[in-house]
Formats: sequence, C-alpha cells, structure tokens
Amino acid sequence: MLWLRARTALAEDDVQSWRLGDLIEAVRFAADFDYDDVKSLKRFFRMLPEEAYRLLFNPMTRVLATRLPDDRIFPANSIIAVEVLSRFGIVGHRNHYEAFAASVFDRLEIAAPPPSAPPVPTEILAFAERLRGIKAAVDFLVFDEVISRSVEEAVARNWTG
Repeated sequence: MLWLRARTALAEDDVQSWRLGDLIEAVRFAADFDYDDVKSLKRFFRMLPEEAYRLLFNPMTRVLATRLPDDRIFPANSIIAVEVLSRFGIVGHRNHYEAFAASVFDRLEIAAPPPSAPPVPTEILAFAERLRGIKAAVDFLVFDEVISRSVEEAVARNWTG
C-alpha cells in the first residue's frame, strides 16, 4: 500500500506514468486514502480495484506459487510456496537476520562481517499496527503468514539447535 502511494507523483507525470503499466489505476486509487485513519483504511479494502487486489493479496504466495499474476490463490498455494522455498540454497527470516546475512556472506565468500539488520522505520511499524486491527487487511495476508511461520520455524531449528 505504501509502495503504491509512493508512486503517486509518477502516476501524475504524463511523461513517466507509462512505467506503471497496469498498476497505474491502483496507484491512483491508493493515493486517495488517509493511511493514518482506520475508517479510511477499511474503506480502502472495501473498494480495492482488481489491479491493487492482485498486488496486495498474499504477495509472497502469489510470487512463489502461481504461474501468472492473474491466477487465483487457493489455500494449497501456501504449501506450494513453502515447497518452492525448500529448494532455495539460503532462506532467511527477519527474526534471524544475522544468521541469514552470515550465510549469504559465506556463500559469496565475502571475508567481511555482514551488516546489521536495518531497523524497521517507526512509520511502518505504526502502519502495520493500524492494519492489524482491520480484519480485511489481516485476511489479505493469511497465506503469506503460513509461509512466514514455516520459514521462521525451519530457520530457528537450524540456527538455534
């Protein structure tokens, strides 16, 4: 949502707006809401156009477990996404960032200490907290939450013994 809204100026620029492709209407839609107001956020989810829906509905599941952006997502897609992730050589989770970064540096043979995890901006944390109180927003990430928990459990088993 914040990514869409951050592209508002691009959507309004007649010379650059073509870069947004099918997302232009979603960007324009996202610009019309007050993200600090819970009522406005609820209206956002009620009136969501198809282009924004496809971008925001379980994005991790969509990327990992569907063939095309327009494919419907079913509960089984989260299982498929975990299966796809199991084939990756290195998988990390924000809660185990140091272990992930160390693994990447080791794989790339970089002889330097990995960087610290960048902090999550307070605006993002506050926005996430507002969204947690909106059932429609929580429902938008139900399959991605399954993936996140599965990855975190697997990473934790490997890094905490």
